[in-house]
Amino acid sequence: MKTNLLEYIILYMLVACVALVVATLARLSALSLGADSFTAFMVFIIVLLVLSVVYLSIRLVIQNLMLPWIEKGLSKIPIFKNKIKTTSNLLKLDEIRIEDANKIDKKLEYAITYTQITFASYATDEEILRLCEYIRLYADKQNLKNIKPLKINSQLSAFDLYHFGWNIWNHFRIRKRDDIALLLKLAFAHILRDVEVETIKKHLKDDERKGIIKIRENIVAQ
Repeated sequence: MKTNLLEYIILYMLVACVALVVATLARLSALSLGADSFTAFMVFIIVLLVLSVVYLSIRLVIQNLMLPWIEKGLSKIPIFKNKIKTTSNLLKLDEIRIEDANKIDKKLEYAITYTQITFASYATDEEILRLCEYIRLYADKQNLKNIKPLKINSQLSAFDLYHFGWNIWNHFRIRKRDDIALLLKLAFAHILRDVEVETIKKHLKDDERKGIIKIRENIVAQ
């Protein structure tokens, strides 16, 4: 997209330079024919406007009339037909990638909001921001081994943290449960110091309705 924008900028600059040169020559011609400065200036402006209108008209005709006709004609030739089909497929893939990226961004936004609300009463703002950053790493499928322990209120039990982990995993469903178990183990190292990652993974959904943090099938609906 950036390349296309640069190409458009270069094209318009070239057109503008040509228009300015032609308009300047027209002004000089008017002066050489005895016109006063004001008349020569008006000639310059009029020529510039006429050239701009001509360029835009030609561009409009080419884009809306000629290109579809040319593309239709070329599509009947096997070699061009394959190239047009390939280009079309690539454009579709780009659209799919953009759509998927937007979905992931939206999911991350919901997960961050859920995390902030869930831990608002059990951790400082600084710790919550760090936890949100860990959730971001998880959502981006980044390495989780450099996560450092957080300080949270002792009111939260291991089951609360399991439930939180399951809710996050279930919301994204983009990684194995081992990954969310590792995140919990590292981020809440003090509370889970005696629990192995494999054990955390197996008990993420235990006692669904117990504890402060409950299992939620949908964290979007607060």
